[in-house]
Amino acid sequence: MKQTVDRLEQKIDSRYEQLTAQIEDIKLDLNFIAHRTVDNERIIYKLKEMLFR
Repeated sequence: MKQTVDRLEQKIDSRYEQLTAQIEDIKLDLNFIAHRTVDNERIIYKLKEMLFR
């Protein structure tokens, strides 16, 4: 019984580490996307200014 509990704890710990790493990757991706969005909006604004002067 104790071995079974130990194995389950190891599996849970492993899954937790995987999920934590995936969450960190998602945070980095969202940060990158947010910056790219701002850059793209800036470019669109400049293009509109050039077109509608």
